[in-house]
Amino acid sequence: MRIVRLELTNFRTFGHAVFEDVPDTVVLVSPNGRGKSSVLEAIAGIHDLVTPYHQDNYPFNIFWQKRSVPVWPQHLPEPLKIGERRAEIRVEVRATGAEVEYLRAANMSEDVGKASFVIEDGRNITTQESNETIKRLFQYHNPKDGVGFVDYIRPIRFYRTRRLGDFASDLTDDRLRQSISEFYRPYHEHEKFSGLKSFVVSTQLTDLSHLQATGEQRDSLALFRDVFNHFFAPKRFIGFRNPESGGQPEVAVESTFGSHDIDALSDGEKEIVHILAHLYRFRHLHNVILWDTPELHLNAALEARLLDAIRRVSGNNQYWIATHSLEFINSVPLESLFVIQQDGNSATIGRAIGEDRPARIFMYREMGAQVGLQLVSAVVVFVEGKEANSDKLILDRLVAPEFPGVNFIAGGSCENILSVGTRANQLLSAACTNGDFFAILDRDYREDQEVDRIVQQYSGRLFMWNVHEIENLFLSPSVAYATLRFLGLTNAEDSEESIYHRLQQAAQSLREWIAADWAAWESEKQLQAPARHIGGENPRGSFEKYVQSLQTKAASMGDLNQLDCRYQSKLDQVDRILATRNWLVRLPGKQILRKFVEDVPSLDSDGYLRTAIGVVLERKLEVPELQRLKHTLAGIPKTIK
Repeated sequence: MRIVRLELTNFRTFGHAVFEDVPDTVVLVSPNGRGKSSVLEAIAGIHDLVTPYHQDNYPFNIFWQKRSVPVWPQHLPEPLKIGERRAEIRVEVRATGAEVEYLRAANMSEDVGKASFVIEDGRNITTQESNETIKRLFQYHNPKDGVGFVDYIRPIRFYRTRRLGDFASDLTDDRLRQSISEFYRPYHEHEKFSGLKSFVVSTQLTDLSHLQATGEQRDSLALFRDVFNHFFAPKRFIGFRNPESGGQPEVAVESTFGSHDIDALSDGEKEIVHILAHLYRFRHLHNVILWDTPELHLNAALEARLLDAIRRVSGNNQYWIATHSLEFINSVPLESLFVIQQDGNSATIGRAIGEDRPARIFMYREMGAQVGLQLVSAVVVFVEGKEANSDKLILDRLVAPEFPGVNFIAGGSCENILSVGTRANQLLSAACTNGDFFAILDRDYREDQEVDRIVQQYSGRLFMWNVHEIENLFLSPSVAYATLRFLGLTNAEDSEESIYHRLQQAAQSLREWIAADWAAWESEKQLQAPARHIGGENPRGSFEKYVQSLQTKAASMGDLNQLDCRYQSKLDQVDRILATRNWLVRLPGKQILRKFVEDVPSLDSDGYLRTAIGVVLERKLEVPELQRLKHTLAGIPKTIK
């Protein structure tokens, strides 16, 4: 069975959303609150209304407008979009595998089942239509019939310790029907995977009986065992074991600490074992699996391997998965990604395919962003700088809380990004045309005219600090004085002006270093390495041309006497800046800060910054550059293209 079309109108967060050309794996991604779980709940609700698993007829009806009407399942959230009084849902499913033969045997020629519902005034189902095909496919069937089922794995799951007992009753048809009817009985979620141990024992006993009857050795758990061993190496799945010296029979795993029952596994390991075993048990059916947050309890390594595992243990299923896991998203084919986007006061569905989508996602990877991060963020902001990770942490505390959906990620050096003619430059130029991309760069030693040119060049998708680097923001006398006072490192005679002069003295002591660094920065910009292309027909000749190009570049830098002139020119420029208050903006804040705290007991630059950030937040100190950044971010359209 496959869901081939789903249409939602005024349902939960969606004004109008259509799922078409639906693949075997549907992965729903978005920031929180956009409606990933709502899609799964829509399918679960539809299934109950068509033919519930727990009984043959839908039992929940009320008397409304002088007639009896069914209501949207009470265990699911309110279905209507806020402000609307009417919603519509339509679904189409197609029979697959043995289901086609099942329908033919029932004298049904239509392979596509269709259902539609109109919901009014809260939960009232005022119109409903379901053809016979979807009713038959959605009925509960014993697995021997070959008809798949719709299974809903909720985001809240429990794995209770269980002893092996009457495993035959654990595997009865009634118990299975109960376990997959949890659309109706969500409070029995802890029973959903209770048959794991019984399934393992039953399977191994069946293999033993087969061996005794035919002499043929087989292992029906081989694939399941292989997947487990791959996930948890060096742990190995053993299976049922009855201790010879007495004690409780167990389903055991072998680890470096010895063997133990599966109940002693960690939460993440139990997550894999129980759900994969559940899927493996019905691997011959064509089921629809609704799975909310599969990354629950898993670490990043397991998240990245999960898609491959579920496809291996039960490849016949269609999976509808809602996830926040970047590792999982990045393991999924592009055609499986359905991006829930914000469009005004409504959510809509976008696909990660199309003429430009693969190229854009490749571009994001080249820029250092995870594809998943780009898809679940309203805006991706690359923080480019010499120490971008540190800058990111500062922005995460001071800016990010005001901009949900904006994710700051650390990029590489801004010099690499802005080197004219490099691939990075081309990627940034392309990315800046997208509304979901932004970059923050250090100003460094750039003059005002160059800053204006670069910002204009990148289509308004680039923010450049008006100060040398982010540390300069915390060297303003008001912030520095408040920070030192908070730390108890000021005297009665200290003031913002006296702190300013101490900072200025630190900058003056670095004048020679700053001049040399500035001259080197300009030289590095001029000395751009040529493209390293070695031809296949004449590799040595290509190498010789490359070396000659390097020599030409180096020669253009001039002799040592010219370099000395450059250094002296920069030293004079530093002195002119130091004679004004503009040095707080133009000169390197990182080095000045380190020099400033050099003689302060029990304080280093990192400790100063951590405290300064807290002081700015607590006292709501005005930092104009941060306000300018916030104003800029607020003007970016918060949509995912």
